[in-house]
Amino acid sequence: MVKLLCAGSLILLVAGCRGEPAGAKVSFVETRVDESQSPLPFVIALANSGGAATDATGVKLEIVDGFELPTAGAKEAAGELSAIDSAACHIEMLAGHPTIIPAHGEGVACGFVRWERPAGSPPAMGVVSARFLATLADGESIRTPPLTFVLASEAGWADKVGDLAALNREEANAALERIAALPGARTPGVDRLVEQLRELAK
Repeated sequence: MVKLLCAGSLILLVAGCRGEPAGAKVSFVETRVDESQSPLPFVIALANSGGAATDATGVKLEIVDGFELPTAGAKEAAGELSAIDSAACHIEMLAGHPTIIPAHGEGVACGFVRWERPAGSPPAMGVVSARFLATLADGESIRTPPLTFVLASEAGWADKVGDLAALNREEANAALERIAALPGARTPGVDRLVEQLRELAK
């Protein structure tokens, strides 16, 4: 009888451990960006189904592909679209921003993406497909799906539609082809840009 009770208790203990993770169990929910600002604000929403809280301790940006638009202030020779890589973009996380992801709750990893341009370069706008890699206090990391968004080197630059008027039909078509090839969901800012480029490509 004692053996049966011990065996039953062990089964219940194992079942209980399986029912709820002892530590944090964090998963990705969504990524949001504000394309009207520079540096670009981002928020990575995360859900924790585990029984312990954790913290988002850092974020890295991984650019899958991206290019700079040849606006009036920044034209590339031979009509080529200059690439944007991860080394040109830096993540800034400010003190006081929320980092805690509570047990059985939701939290965020947030900050800013700063596009570092060479000294003396004119303001520029580009389109990138990028993943964010959030590092957690327990050593785990969350890599987001790729997201395609507009990246500007100065605040408000992405809203200056008139600066795209310098593109000729071939350049507009080249930009449209590059955007179509970028992986990941598109932001509303990219959708608006595509409409503007289509008008220029007519």
